Amino acid sequence: MVMAEVPEVFAQLIPKFLDHKRQEIEQLSAAADRADFAALENVGHNLKGTGRAHGFPYVTELGRRIEHAARKYDLQPVRTSIRRLERYLDGLRIVYVSDYSGSRGRQT
Repeated sequence: MVMAEVPEVFAQLIPKFLDHKRQEIEQLSAAADRADFAALENVGHNLKGTGRAHGFPYVTELGRRIEHAARKYDLQPVRTSIRRLERYLDGLRIVYVSDYSGSRGRQT
């Protein structure tokens, strides 16, 4: 299990955000199966841009990895990052904090 500290001001947004990330996993998996590198790069870029902004820097890191690998037409690191993202979300426990200093939910 991974604990992520998230600003409590995001409490209403986080469930929808996490549902959307799960939908993006499905999109990524389908795009990887089709070797659709443009879609992989696009979704990776979106993950990269939204993760840290919502208190999930590990999502940002995985998005960066997916985007970078898609630009190099390399499916292996894409698939690895998809699996890591899925495991991360499955094991995630959210702790809402009023004094936010960054997420401790980072994994490698």
